[in-house]
Amino acid sequence: MKKNIIIIVILLATLSTGVIAGRLTTPVKEKTVEKEVEKIVEVESPTTGLAKKYLFKFIDIQEEINDFPYHEEKYLTTAGMLQLGGQEYKMWDALLNEIYDEFKNTLPTETMDELTSLQIQWITDRDTEAEAAGKEAEGGSMQPLLVISSKSQTTKERCLELIKDYMD
Repeated sequence: MKKNIIIIVILLATLSTGVIAGRLTTPVKEKTVEKEVEKIVEVESPTTGLAKKYLFKFIDIQEEINDFPYHEEKYLTTAGMLQLGGQEYKMWDALLNEIYDEFKNTLPTETMDELTSLQIQWITDRDTEAEAAGKEAEGGSMQPLLVISSKSQTTKERCLELIKDYMD
């Protein structure tokens, strides 16, 4: 039990530091630190098996993203922010695909079939949500940034959902 509490404290500190230090300038900052922490804590006792493995991969990616050079001059432009946002999205999408591939090897066929249907619907919903986010700046230079930021945030959240709902 003490080990679980220590892990949760480390996770909270990592997320808080990263969000405060590196992510204040991104368009998706409407999400609060508390919401991210709640999602991490919802992953029940990540002390064994796949949940632990992928939760730590999740944290490693978040730490890497927190170290992105958002405050460097060349990334303060829309094009620079879009470049970093694209890298962030690719990282979350790669983790999501890795998690999904893991399920192909570990979940019973019936569960995997259900998850595949849910995942197809989730992709449609993610893209619809991202396009709606981009409508706020339709035709402007910020539109692609809003779209990629939405996809990134939604994909990040999906990684946590899958870890929580389908891993030990």
